[in-house]
Amino acid sequence: FREKLQIITAGGREKWVLAAGKPFLKNGKVTRLIGTFQDIDEQVKSEIKTKESEKLLNTLVDNLPLNVYVKDKESRKILVNKAECDYLGVHDKEELIGKSDFDLYDKNIAEISRNEDIEVMRTLVPIIGKETVSIKKDETATTFLTSKIPLLDINGNATGIIGLSMDISHLKEKENELRNLINVTAVQNKKLINFAHIVSHNLKSHSNNLSMLLELMDI
Repeated sequence: FREKLQIITAGGREKWVLAAGKPFLKNGKVTRLIGTFQDIDEQVKSEIKTKESEKLLNTLVDNLPLNVYVKDKESRKILVNKAECDYLGVHDKEELIGKSDFDLYDKNIAEISRNEDIEVMRTLVPIIGKETVSIKKDETATTFLTSKIPLLDINGNATGIIGLSMDISHLKEKENELRNLINVTAVQNKKLINFAHIVSHNLKSHSNNLSMLLELMDI
């Protein structure tokens, strides 16, 4: 047997140990047992701490109002958050792991994204807050504010990219509405100015006529 166990020492301290044993048989009966008892407390606590940190990070990333994803050097997704899954219409993150932009988006959009990834990994210079348009396979278009950051190993070499995208489609719609409103207002103002000129001209003509009549009456 080989079991990871938590024991309580004589001093009342909890400790993780790895207990292993092997029985020796003689005539079908166990005659002796040889085993080991290894202190793995620090190792297990380190693993628990790492898992807790990963869980905390995943909880944070999944609840961000941003699409978050990590790609490898070939631009294949190796991590995605809930917002990215919702955007791409999948329920399980595993459905996106290993897929590239060419599997998920319009070919031209995928090529643009891939070239951006390559440039970020080559130069190690991040792209921050770039307005991009994403077109999925079903031709649905979404406007994002996108940042791409190089993912570095311990030697400082790029092993992929970290991407963050904020959906600003509703802001672009409002921007277009505002631009249209400004254009309409500009046209209306121009019409009002023209109307004012016409009225001013007509009033001036009538004023001159009245002045001439008054002069005749005085005569």
